[in-house]
Amino acid sequence: MTTAASDLPMDTLTSIDQQDLEERIEVFYQKFLQLSAKERNETLVLLRKQHTQYLLKGIRRLSEAHRVLDASRPWLCYWITHALTLMGETEEFNADLKSDVVDFLSRCQDKNGGFGGGPGQIPHLASTYAAVCALLTIGTEEALASIDRTATYKFLIRQKVPSDIPVIGGGFRMHDDGEVDIRGTYTALAVAHMLDIKTDVITAGVAAYVERCQTYEGGIGGEPCTEAHGGYTFCGLASHVLLDCKTKLDIPSILRWATARQGAVEGGFMGRTNKLVDGCYSFWQGGIFPLLNRLVPKLQESSVQCTMERVQAAMEQQPRVGRENSASTIFSAAQVDEVGSECALYNPRGLQAWILICCQVETGGLRDKPGESKDYYHTCYCLSGLSVAQHSDAGKSRLGDFSTEGDLPLEKTEPLLNIVEKNVKFAEAYWNAHPFVPST
Repeated sequence: MTTAASDLPMDTLTSIDQQDLEERIEVFYQKFLQLSAKERNETLVLLRKQHTQYLLKGIRRLSEAHRVLDASRPWLCYWITHALTLMGETEEFNADLKSDVVDFLSRCQDKNGGFGGGPGQIPHLASTYAAVCALLTIGTEEALASIDRTATYKFLIRQKVPSDIPVIGGGFRMHDDGEVDIRGTYTALAVAHMLDIKTDVITAGVAAYVERCQTYEGGIGGEPCTEAHGGYTFCGLASHVLLDCKTKLDIPSILRWATARQGAVEGGFMGRTNKLVDGCYSFWQGGIFPLLNRLVPKLQESSVQCTMERVQAAMEQQPRVGRENSASTIFSAAQVDEVGSECALYNPRGLQAWILICCQVETGGLRDKPGESKDYYHTCYCLSGLSVAQHSDAGKSRLGDFSTEGDLPLEKTEPLLNIVEKNVKFAEAYWNAHPFVPST
């Protein structure tokens, strides 16, 4: 976790912005402390009805302001369908609506493989990932059957950069003649994994590119020699897992970097060093920890053990950050017995508090932080991060008593893909019944 801005020796523009945010967040937590036990439990309830209404309104018709996202329409489908699915099935998100989404995404699919940002737009790895995620999230045979796996496979191969090209070799272009970065690597591998079309042709040489994107900070940048970033670190670490852990990433350094990105006062995560906490990193950073937790038992090196011991020691000291009304003080991490527990890596209780108290909008939707507007992107990734936190350490660190009828934890998301776990299993069963044979 980071220390409070008030503890720093001198003021900078960055520290001033940070201190201003901490002061605003302290007001939220101070009000929480002044509530009765019953009122506190009510504050820690997810506003499902309001969020559901907000999401359903967007899936049918968007405001004119959304025209800037015309090339991101599969993303909107994914953000909305995934958020709805995390909160559980509703009567409104019915078979007819799901079929309409499948029909729309089918019109975004290019005949030569991949999905564009809208009907008639060029295929792009980001929109292909979003579309495939949305179709797996819908979780019907119609949705899965709509994907042309053979054409998608050819599209992925087409974007692969030959391994012998300096710097970018082994990476993937985002589109024909497009840029190469770690997003392309993750989205290509994730799509191949989700569709059960991953082959040695796709994975050959990719590990070396992923390794080149890790920075001296410990995290992973979008490209070699760039600043470490939460979203890119997730993409790089997830790629490592999708490659069956065959990269030479420095896992202890990633662990050290990621734990330092959780705000001690806010409880949420920042995307980069010395940046403000943002609700979307509840998943992009929070989702790193269950992946790390899968890796730690496989790593018996002393450096990993030493890193985890330092992390645990730092978390025990978090209440002494200089601010009484901080997430790390009020919602301290639960005591854990196992070193490999996710709760030993970060504070899931603080993250839940950040999302439920600071990021929820009473009229529905979630936001970057107090003072910002709600949107579908932040709604999706705040809820995704909340799912990760609620299910960490077998649910031992959940906030709220869940005693109200209908007030249940979110569905469990598979952090490697950020798709609800049961939908991933449905797709696996479907592909087992429809094996893929690469064309020669």
